[in-house]
Formats: sequence, C-alpha cells, structure tokens
Amino acid sequence: MIRSLILAAELLAATCGGPELPVHSGSFQAALSQVVWAGSSGLRCDLKCRGGCAGDGFSDAAAQREAACAAACGCGGGAGRIVALSEAGTAYTSGDNGTTWQDLRESVSLPSGSAPFRVEQIHVSHADAQLVAAITNSSLWLLSRDGGRSWQAMKLTTPSHGEHTIASWQWHPTVANWVLAESPAWSAREAGVRPGRRPRDALYSQDGGASWRLFASNVAQSRWAVPPHGANASRMLVSRFVPAPQPASSGVLARLARTKPPDNLQDVVVTEDFLNSSAAVVGVASPGGVGAASQVHLHQSFIFALVPEPAGAGLRLWFGDDAPGAQGLRPVAFPPRIGPVLPRQLRHMKVLHSTEHTALLYVAAADPDLPWGHVFSCSRGSPDVELLLTDVHRPSALASVAFEAVQGVDGVFIASRAVLDRGQDLDEAEREYDAQADLLETEEEDGATDVPAAGSQPRRFAVRTYISLNMGLAWQPLQPPSGNSGGWPSEQAFEDCQRTDPNGRRPGSCRLHLASWTSAAAAPGLVLGVGNVGQKLSDEPDHFKVWVSRDAGISWAFALSGMHSVAILSHGDVLVAVPHQSPATLHYSTDSGVHWHAARIYKGPPGLSAAGLFTHPAHTDWRALVALGSDVGPAVQLASVDLSVALPVVCKGAADAGTSASDFEKWSPADAMEDAHESRRTACWLGVRTRYTRRRADRACRTVAQALMLAPRDLRTDAPCPCTSADWTCAPGFRRATYGRGAPCEPAEAQDAPNVSSLCAGTAEEEVLVSRGYVRLAGNGCQGGVDLSPRAEACAANAGVAGALRRLLAAWRATGLWVAAGAAAVLVGAAWLQQRQRGKGAGGARGAAGASQRLASVIGRSAAWREYGLARTPCDEEDDEERELLIGER
Repeated sequence: MIRSLILAAELLAATCGGPELPVHSGSFQAALSQVVWAGSSGLRCDLKCRGGCAGDGFSDAAAQREAACAAACGCGGGAGRIVALSEAGTAYTSGDNGTTWQDLRESVSLPSGSAPFRVEQIHVSHADAQLVAAITNSSLWLLSRDGGRSWQAMKLTTPSHGEHTIASWQWHPTVANWVLAESPAWSAREAGVRPGRRPRDALYSQDGGASWRLFASNVAQSRWAVPPHGANASRMLVSRFVPAPQPASSGVLARLARTKPPDNLQDVVVTEDFLNSSAAVVGVASPGGVGAASQVHLHQSFIFALVPEPAGAGLRLWFGDDAPGAQGLRPVAFPPRIGPVLPRQLRHMKVLHSTEHTALLYVAAADPDLPWGHVFSCSRGSPDVELLLTDVHRPSALASVAFEAVQGVDGVFIASRAVLDRGQDLDEAEREYDAQADLLETEEEDGATDVPAAGSQPRRFAVRTYISLNMGLAWQPLQPPSGNSGGWPSEQAFEDCQRTDPNGRRPGSCRLHLASWTSAAAAPGLVLGVGNVGQKLSDEPDHFKVWVSRDAGISWAFALSGMHSVAILSHGDVLVAVPHQSPATLHYSTDSGVHWHAARIYKGPPGLSAAGLFTHPAHTDWRALVALGSDVGPAVQLASVDLSVALPVVCKGAADAGTSASDFEKWSPADAMEDAHESRRTACWLGVRTRYTRRRADRACRTVAQALMLAPRDLRTDAPCPCTSADWTCAPGFRRATYGRGAPCEPAEAQDAPNVSSLCAGTAEEEVLVSRGYVRLAGNGCQGGVDLSPRAEACAANAGVAGALRRLLAAWRATGLWVAAGAAAVLVGAAWLQQRQRGKGAGGARGAAGASQRLASVIGRSAAWREYGLARTPCDEEDDEERELLIGER
C-alpha cells in the first residue's frame, strides 16, 4: 500500500494540472465482460471498409474485434447509449454516456412462468445500430429497436421444431432486420452424426426475429458472405458435418474401414437463396474434388480447409475464396525448405489478418504447447505460401498471438518473437524451420536439466518486438527514443546506446520491446505501447513504461513510467492511461503524450485495482469507462470519465489541411522513413505515396465528425511511385538470412541457384526466364523503377533450325498430331517461301527463316513453358490486375 501511494504521488508530481473532469461512478455485482455502443451514430458507413471486418470463428474476442473494425468504418453505434454485460450474466443499459445505469431486466416484461436466465451475448446491428439483441442461456432472448431504451422478450420458434436456444447470432452486415442464428441440434441421431460432435441448426429471420425459418441442419458454422457494394444480399457460406461412412462389408473396403475415419468432417457450400440451391466449395461434390474437411476457417471471403489425406496419411491444407471469379480451392504449397508441417501444427492454426489480396496464418510450433508459432502469408491466385516471421510469441493457449496490424496504415505490423537465447544474434532468422522446437526436443532426449516444461516462460527465452512496413516481408527491431527524455534504465544505458559500430548499428540492448500496443484507424499513425527498453521484454511489469509513436511505430517517445492500461480517444485528440498501481488516478494527454494531466476518478476506500478500460470501438468518443475491482469480492466500480472538457475549442480547417491556418496536417508514413528509419528507403509505402489527414499534435482543439470524416478511406490519398527493391519479396525457394536492414533474398540451403545451361537443356525455347530470387508483393501499387522479376537469358543451342525442330516436337507432345501437322505445313511453306526469295538477298532469306521459327515458337511456347515451369504464374497475372484496380480506384 505504501509503495502504491508513493508511486501515485510521483506520477502526480510529474504531470501538469488540467481542468476538472466530470466523473460518474456506478456499481456492478461482477466484472464486465462486454461493453457495446448502440443507437445511431450519424456517420456514413463505408461498406467497402466494413466488408473486410469478418472475423475468424465466433468467439467473444472475435466478435469484439469485428465490432471494433465495423465501428472504425462508421458502421457502429453512437456514443450516447451503452449496454454493458457482466460476467454474472446481468446486463445494464445507459442512455447518458455511462452517467447512470439501469438493470436490463427492469425494462422488459417477461412472460409469466419464465425461468431465471442470464444474458450471455449482446449484438448490435451494423446496418441499423438501433437494433440490439441480448442472447440468453434459454430460448428467451431480448430485442431492442430503439438502441436499448426499451426491450421486448422474444422466443426463437419454428412450426416444426418448436423453441430453440441460441448458440450464435449474426445481424446482416448491410440489410437491417435480417439475422442468422444457430441453435444446438435436437439430437445427434436426428442430425445424422456421431454423439459429441455438437451439430447445430441454422435459422434465419427477415423481420428482426419476429418469425424464423430453419434452412439447414447438421451445421458446423454459417455466416453471411456479402461482398462490399455487391448484390446477392442473402449470400452465405455454410459448413456442414458430413455423416460418418458406413462400415464396409468385405474386401478392400473392409480393410479401409479398419482405419478410423476422422471426426468432425465438414463440407462447405455457398448459397444465395438460403440453401434452396447451393454450390459446393469444400467436399467431394466441389469442382476441384476437395475432400471433406476436419477443420474449416472462414475469414472475409477466404476459406481454409484442413482435409484428411487418404488412409490417414495426414492433413492437407486447402486455400481459396468465394469472391466472384475465384477458381476454387487449391492445396497450399509450403516452402520446400521448411519440410513437412505436422498435422498437430495445422490443427492449431489461426487466421490473423486478411486484405483484398492476402491472408496471414499462424501455425503453431511442432509442440503446440510451446509459447511460439510461425506466421505465413497466403496470396490470392497462388497456392504458394511464404514464411514471414518465425517464433512469434503466444504466451499461452488462451492468449492471443503477439502479432497485430497498425490500424489505418496499410501493411504495417508489430509482432513479438520468443527467441531461445543461446548466445547467438537474437535478430537472426532461423536457418531451419522450427529450429527452436527441434533444439528443445534434442536437449530433452539428452537429459538436459535446464530445459523448462512446455508452455512455461523461462528466463532463457528472450521476448523481442519487431516491426514490418511491407506486409511482413522484412522486419527490424523497434527503435528506442533518440533523446534522453526518460524511459531509459539509466543514464549510462542511454550513453552506451549512442555509440555505434563501424556499420552504424547500435548494441542489441538498445531496443524497445512491447508487452501490449493499441492503434486506431481514426487516428492514422498513432500507436500507444507498454513495454521497456533493453535486450528483451522484462519479466517484471514494474519495469514497463508507456511509449507513444506518431509515425506508425517507426520512432517512439517516452510518455509515462509504470504499467498502464492505455486507450485512444476522439481521433487521437486525447490519450488515456490508467496506472495499475494507483488506478483511482487517470492520466490523459492532449498533445500526443508530450504533457500529461492527472485526474482523480475514484474517491472511495483504497485497495482497488484496474479491472478494465473500455472506450468506443471507433475511437471517436470522449468517454473512458474505467473498471476498478478488488480482491475481496467480484463487485466492480465503473467510473465514466468525460474528457471533452479538456479540449473545448473545435478544430477548424479540415479542407485546408497542411496550411498554417488549419488545425489539421497532411501526414505520410514515408515522412518518418526518410528521416528516422534505418532503411532510408524512398518516400513511398507499398508502392504508393500515401497521405493522411489528421489533427496536428500542437493544436489544442477537438476533432468532431463534421470536421473530419470517420471512414479511413476518406482520410487518405494515394499516388503510385517507382518501384524500389523494398517492393519485392523473396520468391519460393529463397529466403532472407536475417530480420534486418537490407537482407537479400538468398537460395534456401536445400536449393541450388538457378543454372541457365540446365534450364536451356530442358526446353526448346530460344530463351528462358531465370529467377533472381524475388517476386513483387501482391497488391503493391508501384510502377516502373527497379525490376527484379525473372530475367530472360538466351539459349544459343536452341536457335536456328535445330531449335525449330525441338519446338515442333514439343508442340506434338502438348497439342497432338493435328496441331503438329499444321506446324509442319507452316514450316514447309516457310521453306518454299525462302526458296522462292533466294535470289532476293540474304536479308530476305533470314527474314523468312525467322518468320518460320517464330510461328513454330508461338505454337510450342505455351506447352513448353508449362512443362518446364517457365510460364507466368496465376499470382503474377492476379498481381497486375489487382494493381491496376487499386490505381483506378484512386
């Protein structure tokens, strides 16, 4: 207690005084598990932005991330009406920004004889934020059509099956009153599957839940799949359990039946009329013959299916999407150098992030209990995946992966790695895939006594934080603050970090490592992080400090000492930090962390601890809800703090951003890269020059929605740049040796560099394409400039008549006799033409011979390129099309 009081006094002494903030407190009988905002926000919903917010699965965390993403697109509820759910199953509503609260059960008339219930989920419609559903543990659920002011008790019933309990709920993303719900199936026997597989019935309503229709049974998961601005509002993806095969009677089938078939096999279909008709995407009826899957992940329009191999030989990962023009699912091809990916690793995979072009996957270590895994990139149009980052930290099976995108700025990711410290360069990329897991297994077999139990976090693991500015293709450590403004362990540590080696590099101890970080699409480039400077992330949270970046994580500044919960409010106008040691005091800054003010938010008995910090998911509201708990009991105090009084003047000049008269600036991530980033690359970002509109940090004014539109696309303008080496990533079979500056793409250990002679020997073409080790990133918008695509090399042995004959044979093999005969006729005609023109000079003869060779080359080129792997890949063609589309949208 004495230490807490001393720390609070130090923090108060280090901050400046500010205006007294309005604070209102409420009491709840248990900790809060969910807080949502309802009612109209008055903001324009960006449907294209909203289309990218679909989550992976239906966990509470996934639902909250999806709601936050939708709110950042202007599709969430307003700031005035709040619905809070406690872990005890009681829900509360507030119509005055959290000033007063009312038990939801007091505002609803329950049917007579209703049994006690608990609220388990709250869902707000993004198409109409006035629609709010409170899902309970019974067949009774509650609906509000006025943003939570009043509620109506309803039941999910169908004429054929009666009442249903609700397991999951999905409002339609663009059509009000449409809803998709799932209910536990009546019985495993009726569903036609084995007990324990927990199938569900899928139902839909088009009148806000007043009436329901059952459209599918035996369902594993279902979801709306509506493309942004697209038609087919009823388009859905449905994953269904496949009935177990019947035992074979005799012969070969009997022997196969002795291999136990996998449980939870599923198919996936897409439908636009609630399964009156459907098209198979996964399953034996799919166009590509993809077998039934034991696990399915649906993320945006991407589909990932784990399909058991015949006779129990393992699992195969298939990838594809249901977007218009998609070619179905393809088996994923992992890089040859990493070896086989084990089934137990694939079973623990997660989809971390997706864009229009790419999805990022997390695959667990060989031992899934180890606190790390690996992140891969999977691009639309190509079956090959790229290993982006090894040993990404995941503290426990229930914790999230330490890998997050910086919201609002394309292509920027921050991640932490759990590196086994063996005295090596901790920034070095692994020479072999999952090398750490192999090392631990070897040490355990050798009887090493210092090897920790799997899943623990021992001292020998160094957790270190990195940043990528180009979709995870290259990584570098986070840089510490350049000035000694605070945050360093000691004055000597700061002085030591000013010394560099002959290559200009700082010591490994001069790094910033983060335990947590947060960003907001409404505040482009602003990132709040909690961590420490040093060789690794400290094991003691007391060593942590608060850090602020205004350039998407490229450079950082010290803000506060101690472990805090942090949040971004009102387009980044206000930063909030609640210290864990003295949570009754809230710290806030109105100038991006340069100066901080302290406000007392709780005046009751001491001994409380921070139990949660809740803010509007769009980060445009001025309210911070601070939950304070105690070890004595489950009850919490919720303080609602209004920070709008901190900036009473409204910002002006959004249309003239960048001028001296405007309170807004035009900011580009490349501005910081030119000055502070160690790569010193050209001032472009993913091949484009991007500029964002945001409030200047030194202007003491408040941003309102009328002055600055909410949707992220409205805050930015793009223009293409010439390509540089930073716009290219490693081709399949190549890798970067380190996570550092200028690391080139080198052939993997198991692969030799391309040899022109051997490539020419395997083809009849006059030239071959030789990889330089690079491919351009899908979706990169650069034009011209550095070209690292495969170069054309001449094959001298394939020139002249000999080459033409070889191409003729290739055409014969690839297209059949009639095509080859046609080619022969062309050659004969060309020879006749050559003979006729013999007297017209050598130049004419060479031209005729060249024409015959070119004609034969046209016939045989496609087949030969396919045979020898020299054709342009679907990924290359897709990349060009996507780049042109993005440029056209600008």
